[in-house]
Parts: sequence; C-alpha cells; structure tokens
Amino acid sequence: MKPTEIKIEGTGPATASGPGSVSSTGVIIQMVGQPSSGGTSAQPPAQLTGRQFLVAVGAVTAFFLAVSLVSCFYDPDEEYTTDSGARPSSAVNEVLVDALENALRDCAKTMVTAPLNCPQAAGTSVATNQIVTWSLHGDPVDGHQMAWRDDHFAVRGNAVMTLAYKDYFGDSKVKTYVVGYQSRIDWKNDKATVGPLKGIPPLPGESVTKRSVDVSLDDLLPVVKEVFDECANATRIPPPPRCPQPVNLSRREQADWSFTGDPLLNVRMETSQADGLIRIHGSYASEVRYVTDHFGPKTEVVSGNFTVLAIVGDDSPQVLQILAN
Repeated sequence: MKPTEIKIEGTGPATASGPGSVSSTGVIIQMVGQPSSGGTSAQPPAQLTGRQFLVAVGAVTAFFLAVSLVSCFYDPDEEYTTDSGARPSSAVNEVLVDALENALRDCAKTMVTAPLNCPQAAGTSVATNQIVTWSLHGDPVDGHQMAWRDDHFAVRGNAVMTLAYKDYFGDSKVKTYVVGYQSRIDWKNDKATVGPLKGIPPLPGESVTKRSVDVSLDDLLPVVKEVFDECANATRIPPPPRCPQPVNLSRREQADWSFTGDPLLNVRMETSQADGLIRIHGSYASEVRYVTDHFGPKTEVVSGNFTVLAIVGDDSPQVLQILAN
C-alpha cells in the first residue's frame, strides 16, 4: 500500500475580521491513498470547520504554554536546598556530615582510575591498566548542600583530588581534579548510610560556597618557591610531576635545569569559593642542558606562563601542582 497523502484545502475564501485576524469558512482534510485489501473504497473527506480548527490550535498552544510555565517555576536545586517535611529529630547534622566525609575519604583510598560508587574518574590520557593513587585535599564537605526528601537526605558538593600515576613511558605524573559529587544519605535506627557517590560536573559558586581561607600571597610564596627549587634541582627530563611539564622535549635520563630570573616576581593570586583552590598566576623562564649522542651538548629554553594550584589543608597551604599554560 502506498503512503497516505494528506491534502488540506479551504472550503471558501478567507475573510478578514479585525486587525491581524484571519478566518476561513472551512478546511477540508482529504486522505488520498490506495483502497484497502478488502476492496472497500476510501472514506469520504473529513471536513473541519474554521471554529473547530481554531479550537484545536488553541488547545495545542495552551498545552505547550502550560509545559513552559511548569519548567519556568521548577527549580532543580530545591532537591538539595529545601527540606520536604520535617527532618528526623535524631538526624544531627554533624553525624550526617561525618558520614559523608568518611565516604569521600574511603573513595580517595581506592587505587583504580574510576572506582565504583565514587565520584572521581581519571581522564583518557591515564592508562587504565595500572595502579594509581588518589589523594583528597582541603575540606571535601565544606560548602555542601543537603536537604531532607521525605525518606532520605539528598546531598551534593565539590571536592578536590589529585591523581598520581605513571604515563606510558613510566614517568611519574600528577593531575588535579575538582570533583563534583551527589548522593543520598539514608537515616535508619539513628544511623546514617551514604549511598553511591555519583560524579557530576563541578558545581558553581552560587551552589557551593566554601569558607574563605585566611592566607595571603606572602604566606604562599615560600611554599611555591620550594616547588620551583625542586624543579631547578631536577636531573632528568621530564622534571618532577608538580613542576611545569615541557611538551616538546624528549625524555632524557640526564639533564640539568636552571631558572632565569625569579618566577615569583609579578605574580597574582585568586581564590575560588566554589572549590577552595588558590590559583597563583605568573611567568617563568628556564633552561635545560643535556648531551645528545650525535650533536653533543645542547641547551633548550623552556618558558611561558604558569598557574599554581594550591589549597589550605590542616591550616597550612599546600601546592598541588604548577601548570604550564
């Protein structure tokens, strides 16, 4: 049977009635197709009057308007910000937060790239067939959102983790991740049970607001200098994992690094309440000398901009990584 063809025809001329309005005396919807296998002829054309057509259009418009209004008034954040009913009186906030923090710290103890029931996952550049080490930094539950949802608590927040691993050549590497997480905490028999922690995109500062850290640039510079000194004392290519990593240099087991000038001059610091990270931006210039098999001694200049990723943990600042921009 051939596909049915639909023809829409007006039964009379359109007339104007008022500014911007158009009406018709009628609309015919005609179904054109082959007769059915039983040999019966097609049904006569169905006629839809102008009033019926307008009523149908109005109904469809009203439906989509209602859907639009519902979506406008629906706030997905309410699941984590507004209690649905009264919380159990025994559900003390400290107990809930401790259970959540313990679950996140247990996830940091796993030694695979994407542990089950945990929010973190390594990028595709990290080999999946090797043992890796995750570390949790700062306060992972600071700034979290939690709301009672009739029979459980819905919770979400941001945590900072680093991943230490070896690349395909066996060189040590480190990556810093801001990990968004969400989960549910069941409360039964005065006990909190944290469900699987799902990884989500990092939440913005409007949702997660971590405490401001009482640390100045002067407090951080000595800690950053220690890492740059470690980079200058490197004896191979690539340098230690927390150093800015050169992208165009081949691996060398023997090399001599040095910095030209002070990379900590003219640096600027910014803080983020969404993840608790402190970022220090600046520029650096360095040289690396090594000996080639065919061309003898060679010197390469490695320079550019950098970003220090630091965080305050246990009341002391810690440099996680210095990224070459």
